[in-house]
Amino acid sequence: MKEAADDRIFIENVLISGVSDMVESILNEVTVTFDFQKNNELVLTIAITIEDTETEVENLKWNLNSKNQLIIADNDHVQLQNEGFWLLKNGVLINFDEQGDFQEHVYLVRE
Repeated sequence: MKEAADDRIFIENVLISGVSDMVESILNEVTVTFDFQKNNELVLTIAITIEDTETEVENLKWNLNSKNQLIIADNDHVQLQNEGFWLLKNGVLINFDEQGDFQEHVYLVRE
């Protein structure tokens, strides 16, 4: 029984590692650019270079609320799945959910 459980754990670890590597390689082929413009327009550009380069451009809106928190609004084509806000910390825009909890793997860096 222990040997079967060890085999299952080994197979699970191999699958998880393989999926993780695949996701990482795909993410390395995707470039997302946020171009904040003065008129509260935000140009979102997504370039995917997996086979041929595909580029999508969407226009979004941004604003600062009374707490100087950056709010990015969805549009009909782009749903950011984020009801939270962004704060600038040490030159990096850090994402927080609607309860104010830090979203560890989501941030924007100026290039």
